[in-house]
Amino acid sequence: MIVVDANVVIYLVFETSFTSLARKVYARDPDWVVPELWEAEVLNGLMNEVRAKHTNVDGAIHAAGNAAAILSGRARTCDRETVLRTAEACRLTAYDAYYVTLARKLGVSLVTEDGAIKENCRDVARSLTAYLGLEEGPISVREARATYRTRARK
Repeated sequence: MIVVDANVVIYLVFETSFTSLARKVYARDPDWVVPELWEAEVLNGLMNEVRAKHTNVDGAIHAAGNAAAILSGRARTCDRETVLRTAEACRLTAYDAYYVTLARKLGVSLVTEDGAIKENCRDVARSLTAYLGLEEGPISVREARATYRTRARK
């Protein structure tokens, strides 16, 4: 089980540059859980795609239907006090804090590409690539720079 934010849901049901990664995450763990507000956020994101001329309303309706089918029965509630405290402590919107709160409540990862969540909630937040184990670590370990002495020229 993992918590996914609205953008990851959109990546799964609407073709973007992240769609192939979202599909791999779903193939690895199809037990996606979301807070109750997920649908409003997904619809808003799809409407942004309509306004950006990346799809039309019919395309957005189709994608929203697919999202609803995938997430049927997977929405969970969150305690509003905890959401607000999380939002304040992590410098997030209340919307984003719902996803973080749910992941912490369930003790699972939150898969997201949201920069603020990834930066401020490292205990639960994982990017798509990190969740899939595709992020590379440091290529080499840096050692202290050597100092060289040169002989004085004659």
